[in-house]
Amino acid sequence: MNSMPNIQTPERAAAQPAAKPKIERVHSYLTVASTAIGICGALGSLFVWLAANFYVGNIELKPEEQLDSLVVKVYNREGHESTYHSKSFQLMPGKYHLEVLLPENKSRHFDTEVIFQKTTEIPFSVSGDNSEPGYKRNKRSWWQFWRHKQ
Repeated sequence: MNSMPNIQTPERAAAQPAAKPKIERVHSYLTVASTAIGICGALGSLFVWLAANFYVGNIELKPEEQLDSLVVKVYNREGHESTYHSKSFQLMPGKYHLEVLLPENKSRHFDTEVIFQKTTEIPFSVSGDNSEPGYKRNKRSWWQFWRHKQ
């Protein structure tokens, strides 16, 4: 049998791709991984921005009289506090406690629930006592047994 030996000619050597060195393969894998991490971070940031700006409900305070200044402290169930200086603002859906600070050291308290893409209107009187519906304040402590219930 006459077999031809496998002789490498310049044409054959150019036709076969040379294997990449190991360091170049690792470099290409790391490039793909770092690009993927950057894209995932950008998508996550976009999701958080969209949720913070569009997953909200509106609160509108409707005082009976015109007010020059108004401070509203908002507390959620976890105890986080936010302060607003306007009659309307946006909150994420959930249950909140509002403390409206009025001039002359008066305040009004409200418990409300914010619903997604809905407006919650809270009417209140500026003058008068703090007997707003939906909020009950117990003026008697547990140790004041001599006071009568009101």
